[in-house]
Amino acid sequence: MSHFNTRKLSDILNGEGLEDLVRKFEEVEAAPDFKPVPEGTYEVDFVGGKLCSSTSGTTGYNCSFQISDGEYAGRKIWHTFWLSEAALPYTKRDLLKLGIRTLDQCDDAVPRGIFCKVKVVVRTEDDGTERNRVVKIEAGGVRSDPTGDPDFADAPPASESEKGGIK
Repeated sequence: MSHFNTRKLSDILNGEGLEDLVRKFEEVEAAPDFKPVPEGTYEVDFVGGKLCSSTSGTTGYNCSFQISDGEYAGRKIWHTFWLSEAALPYTKRDLLKLGIRTLDQCDDAVPRGIFCKVKVVVRTEDDGTERNRVVKIEAGGVRSDPTGDPDFADAPPASESEKGGIK
């Protein structure tokens, strides 16, 4: 019988905090599995994006959005913009709403503070699994405080030239 993990927790922690960690692990309630957020329109922060490829080889740009307020604040929603010939006009339309004007920008880190509204539906897969699907993106803007901390006020709306193409 082989062991995948050859290090012991006590070795990793060097004996410090082991008892406290064990106690906390025994006392904590396991988190429930996430279910999709209900259908609706949510204000979200654009928090990440990376190029990807489908199993059939279609190239895409997978984006992460985080709901910024309300009951589901902090929950994430993902959406892939496909770069196929048929999808390209729609992908370009929506990426422009996120301030992405060139495909080179998909290689870079997402600029902080971009927000928008997304309309989300719940889709049931063939195996019965429910997933969120983004069906519409509305341009937002750029937050003056990218963390969205309610203790900070948003900056006044920027002029069109200051928005850098986000409409």
